[in-house]
Amino acid sequence: MKRIKWSILVVVLAVFGLLTLTANFHVARSKTGASSQMTRASSSNPDATHTTDVTRVRLHVEDRVGIGSALAAALRRHLEEAGFEVYLLNNEPGSDDYPLVLAEVRDKRSFWSPFYATAEVQIAAKYCSYTSDITLGDSESTHFDGSDEQGTLPIHLSMTIDVTNNTVGLVTLPAFRRILVDEPAEDIANYVKTSIEEAAGGSAIANPAGAES
Repeated sequence: MKRIKWSILVVVLAVFGLLTLTANFHVARSKTGASSQMTRASSSNPDATHTTDVTRVRLHVEDRVGIGSALAAALRRHLEEAGFEVYLLNNEPGSDDYPLVLAEVRDKRSFWSPFYATAEVQIAAKYCSYTSDITLGDSESTHFDGSDEQGTLPIHLSMTIDVTNNTVGLVTLPAFRRILVDEPAEDIANYVKTSIEEAAGGSAIANPAGAES
């Protein structure tokens, strides 16, 4: 009888452990803080023969595992909600993969258990409308030369968001990762959308995908 009880206990613990690693579920109190730095450079070149595509975007997230995988899913979802047609790149961006959103998670500190989790992470992202030759380094400069290659609406955005979180209660690992990246991903998607609209005089992406006109 004792052996049966122990076997049942082992099975229950194994199932619980599996669920905490795979299911997206939480019943917890979560406190998140964020600070962001966002910069924009844009120009207008109406005489360019190449019309900038402001309705589609390629998305590439560096190191797309763990929190990076959650960031890719959140960015794709929020960019689509903002009205973009999103192409998620599995490999490094090619020479024609633009407009491009490039992002990564810089994991400063994180700890997760099923009943308590905490993290300090930095999410960095860039958007460029006319080239995929961009990096997430801080030293990159922007130069608009008025060429046809840069298109009618060259835009370059840089975004950095620092996130802190403390979560107490029942929280699975996928749920905690989503908590960390969901708001920053939404902020990035909205900033890309509003920056394009402001640079285009308010007419770009006026009707998000799936919205009623």
